[in-house]
Amino acid sequence: MEESLINGSLRSLEICGATREIFAQLKDCVKSLESSLRRKSSDLTSEIETFVSSTKRLRKLACKTLKSSKKSKSPAADLEPKDSIFGLLREVESASFGVFESLLSSVSGAESSGWSVVSKYLKSKQDKESEMGKLQSELMALKSSLRAVNSVEEVQKVLKGLKGMEWSLQESEEELECVYRKLVKTRVSFLNILNH
Repeated sequence: MEESLINGSLRSLEICGATREIFAQLKDCVKSLESSLRRKSSDLTSEIETFVSSTKRLRKLACKTLKSSKKSKSPAADLEPKDSIFGLLREVESASFGVFESLLSSVSGAESSGWSVVSKYLKSKQDKESEMGKLQSELMALKSSLRAVNSVEEVQKVLKGLKGMEWSLQESEEELECVYRKLVKTRVSFLNILNH
């Protein structure tokens, strides 16, 4: 039982770290495209294509991490009483996986696994999927109209969407960093308790 909790805390750290890294890379992609659009660099078409391919790669990575998360979940059928410390730790681990799955689903476009409370709480995060889709549609429209003289409004529209996405990703990244630190502290405390 103790061994499965130790492994569970390690899996939680790994999934949290991977989720945090995906959000950081996605934010970097957004910042890079924003910068290119502001500079009005000569080759916006390739910048847009780079952004789209990078986000596709990150979506695939999020899907892979999501699948890994679902595979590595501890069995819920363990017979720990809910009022025991082990039962509480198991519940915390399960809730953590639910949050990470919801965040990864928002990036990958996959359906969340029925965590109604988590889903309701993270509804705005899940809407980022539709924001990402809208943004990519706007980017494609911008890309096709780059040769036109009046693409300034479209650039401004895309910049506004990118800024909103960047802010949202920054907020999520900061929250994930905080969760990661708390998971590390919890793991250290748990290991100290077991060693004494």
